[in-house]
Amino acid sequence: MGHKIQFILICLQVFLLSFLFAAEDVYQFEIITTRNGLSDNDIRAV
Repeated sequence: MGHKIQFILICLQVFLLSFLFAAEDVYQFEIITTRNGLSDNDIRAV
């Protein structure tokens, strides 16, 4: 039973880490687009 709980905890950690990295990528993408002078409306138009 202990191994099962450990496995679930590891899965949760991996999921949280991948979620954090994904959020970071989105954040960096927003910075790049604002640097290029594009607003959200310009991106939607494309």
